[in-house]
Amino acid sequence: MINYGARTCLELGPIIDSDAYLDVVNIDQYDMIIGTPFMHKHKLVLDFDHNTLSIQGTQLTMMTSGQEDLMLAKKCVLRVCVPRSEGQQTRTSH
Repeated sequence: MINYGARTCLELGPIIDSDAYLDVVNIDQYDMIIGTPFMHKHKLVLDFDHNTLSIQGTQLTMMTSGQEDLMLAKKCVLRVCVPRSEGQQTRTSH
């Protein structure tokens, strides 16, 4: 469920949007999920046959599902194991 929205400056590769609207939701493992309205506005194209993402004509190779799983596992470990600095609370995952 979407409870909040925010307007912010967003930089994503060649995309610079000084007034981007974002819905704010708890999506646990992911930093951001890009929806089709954003993709259409900024000319992002997914090519599943070639495993690429085109951003305004620049092609990037996407991660495989195994690479994504490894990255998410590493992020999860870092969230639990961040050392506490003096005067800072320890952050743990849920």
